[in-house]
Amino acid sequence: MRKWIVVVLVLLALAFLAVRGCGPSSRPSPSEPGVGPGGGASESAANAELDPATRGTDRALATRPEAAAHPAERRGALTGGVIDPAGRPVVDARVEALEDEIGAGAPGETRERTRHASGASDTDGRFALDVPRGRPLELDVRKAGYAFVRVLHCSAGEEVLLKLAPAPSLFVRTRRADGAPAADVLVRVGPLVEGGSGSWTELGAERTDALGVARFLALPIGPVMIEVEPPTETPPPPMRVELAPGATIEREFQLVAGPSVLGRVVDVRTKSPIPGARVGCRLLMQGRVATTDDRGEYVFEGFPRTGASKLYVDAPGYGRAEQSVRDEPSAPLHTRADFELLPEHVVRGRLFAPDGKTPISGARIEALGPESSLSKWDRRAARTREDGRFEIANLRSDVRHRLSIDVRGFAREVRSFPGAPQELAATEFGDIVLRPSACASGRVLDAEGRGVPMQGLQARVFALDAEGKSADGERTRVLALRSDHLGRFELCDLPAGRLEVWASIPGIQKEPRLAVELVEGLERRDLVLVVGTGLTIRGRVVDPTGAPIAMVNLSLRKADGTRLGHVPLRTGSDGRFLCPGLEPGSYQIAIWPENREGDESAGTLYANCVLDDVEAGTHDLEVRLAAGRFARGVVRAKDGTPVLQAYVSAKNARGAALTAVLTDAEGRFQLLLSPDEEHELEARPPAANPAERSSAPLDPATFARKNGVRGGAQDVELRLP
Repeated sequence: MRKWIVVVLVLLALAFLAVRGCGPSSRPSPSEPGVGPGGGASESAANAELDPATRGTDRALATRPEAAAHPAERRGALTGGVIDPAGRPVVDARVEALEDEIGAGAPGETRERTRHASGASDTDGRFALDVPRGRPLELDVRKAGYAFVRVLHCSAGEEVLLKLAPAPSLFVRTRRADGAPAADVLVRVGPLVEGGSGSWTELGAERTDALGVARFLALPIGPVMIEVEPPTETPPPPMRVELAPGATIEREFQLVAGPSVLGRVVDVRTKSPIPGARVGCRLLMQGRVATTDDRGEYVFEGFPRTGASKLYVDAPGYGRAEQSVRDEPSAPLHTRADFELLPEHVVRGRLFAPDGKTPISGARIEALGPESSLSKWDRRAARTREDGRFEIANLRSDVRHRLSIDVRGFAREVRSFPGAPQELAATEFGDIVLRPSACASGRVLDAEGRGVPMQGLQARVFALDAEGKSADGERTRVLALRSDHLGRFELCDLPAGRLEVWASIPGIQKEPRLAVELVEGLERRDLVLVVGTGLTIRGRVVDPTGAPIAMVNLSLRKADGTRLGHVPLRTGSDGRFLCPGLEPGSYQIAIWPENREGDESAGTLYANCVLDDVEAGTHDLEVRLAAGRFARGVVRAKDGTPVLQAYVSAKNARGAALTAVLTDAEGRFQLLLSPDEEHELEARPPAANPAERSSAPLDPATFARKNGVRGGAQDVELRLP
């Protein structure tokens, strides 16, 4: 009898191990309610992992080794499926869950990404990752032959469906002024979304080969921006490119010599030269930098003709400094800029677990300057050593800082520096004993008790301390993340005490708020945020055949032109959308599809549209998008030469703006428009600083216009007066 018992126990143990190793075996259908927002298409893809040593970039985008879980950390499963364009499971796709930590711990660093978990999809295309709870995570998906995909704002407990598309190929060629290939030129590709840049870290970075060509074979689908950083010439203006599934795209940049800025960097007290200082035209020293010699002198060659107006300096033992070399975007360049640097401020301390005895190693500690002053922006970070000690050097001594402590499994803390930084060479925080964390979870619901987001609408949930400010008057955001596709949210690693939680939803008039009392080591699971006050506009977006279209963006404006919210609404996998909490009145709805998997020849690229006079309270609104075709043309100056970086927009018959692009180096443009409607195209001359185009005074007398343009029109010429 005893022998049989042993045999049964062994068999049960083997069965348990087999089941555990296989993982989930069922694959969700794209139509099931458990799949992620938008029916599986990713959010705006961004920030592919780079290794500076092998990819030839001087920007350090570090991905740390997979982080070990702390015993105090709350964890859960992030699950999903990976499918191909036909809906079939994709096997052995690499899936990584990462947390993006933005900072500047050292010259050249802009952000650091911690990998919490990774794995591969199984034979059913399924994956399950063990990740920290209450943390906004990013999912990176890579599979040979397919485009890179990133999904933002994922959480433990969520189910995400990832649909892959054939990878595009991008070849970027650079030539010097004499036509010869330009080798060893750094080429960056970054994300771009409607209305601006999607992120400030590149999707890929490569150096051109002996033929002057840089190759990108693992980029995402959608619009991207190409930037070129030549060693000495002036960087040409960036170029926008639309990457389609499986497409092969070639672009060329002509490099020309540009103006240089020279100067000297010295110690403000002794006036002694500072050798080895780095001088660049970007705040975090991305791209090309000049280095001072033994006399403290530098020459920065090829200063950009557009998009830059300052030089920045970083040197060991000193705080950052900056200086304008253009008084305004269109002003002439000052060709000399001398710097006097203030000595650095240093902060030190030691981090312990709540027992006061166990040092915490590998924790990221960040010193933050004032958020409201870009002219004196300062943000640096360091990680604790094995004994829990940390030191953050090279802080500016002319601004006040806060110390941000964020360690998984413990309560977050933000501490102000005591005293003015100019009075001390260093700030000693001594031993910092972390407190046990609290957790708060719940749901965001509409007036009818349904989770928000529903059909892709997403709510952002924040938590602040009781006053919402730190001691130096800067607002302190403890944590921010999105609710999932069922409206669920979870906030972990919070300090005990009274906090305020609210949901910020695009288009809503009044944000729902809750005052929450949290206790160390305990979790509140009963929070409910109701966003049902006010009227709604409901509807769905379909293609010309009546089939629903997912991942379509919508934004609302009042009759007076005021835009509601800062983030667009988005349709779900069934094409439906909900605009909640509206005041009575009429609204304008701008609608623009992602077009990530479309094809012009197949009629699956859809044109933007604008609806006027939609009354709050309208339900069952159906928006039928037209199959778009590209209208192509060129912008020329009065003398017939092509105009680079001209701003070309299209308006409908009612004067509503539909879409806009910048012309390339040959003055060319293309706009996706409906072939069934006539449009007005308008070209504006290039701005001296494209980043400040919206604030530049407009002179309609300098514009070129053409009416009656339909989608599919070719060789459209706009000639500036």
